[in-house]
Amino acid sequence: DAGVIGYNQRLCAPGADPAKLVNIVSPSGAPGPIEYLWMKSTSSSRFDMAFFEPIPNSDSPEYDPGPLQQTTYFARCVRINDANCPFIENNVVTIEVGDAVKIDWKSPTGFCVKDNAVLQIETKTQNPGVRWDFDFGVNPSVAYGKTVTVGFVGPGRFGVTVTVSENNCVGSFNTSLSVTDNPTVCGAGANSFSLDAV
Repeated sequence: DAGVIGYNQRLCAPGADPAKLVNIVSPSGAPGPIEYLWMKSTSSSRFDMAFFEPIPNSDSPEYDPGPLQQTTYFARCVRINDANCPFIENNVVTIEVGDAVKIDWKSPTGFCVKDNAVLQIETKTQNPGVRWDFDFGVNPSVAYGKTVTVGFVGPGRFGVTVTVSENNCVGSFNTSLSVTDNPTVCGAGANSFSLDAV
């Protein structure tokens, strides 16, 4: 018997962090140590290998999925620690992601190193709380508001996390900014570019 996992959850927005998925009833009926493999799907609430993908490094009775951007379904597969023994799956747990927070990216993601970048998002409400956290190499490293202006210390790829608080909910969005000093792309006064151009 594969046991039982829990619990179904509802998150208020994309980027929210669900509670850990826990072992409710342990697997039973087989001798020897148990091997676990967690699987996930964003398209099917019924377990079917055609729609579920394995989660790497998930050999544990419990699993912490971290922040989710969309509704996701999880199953835990188990077997005795023997490569010749097939996995069996248990129940499917649903983590539903709501839409109380909207983070709609409205800026390019490619910039020239010599210029400032103006970054903007659109949200559901007029005056939400908005915080931007940037990787080292972006100045400032933290900014606030729906529109911010940043500079870069040099070319590279810089991560950014935007966290929005609105409608009694907090959601987040991650992306990266590509910054270049390539004169072919950044000549003639250009300060941003399509990533297809490099």
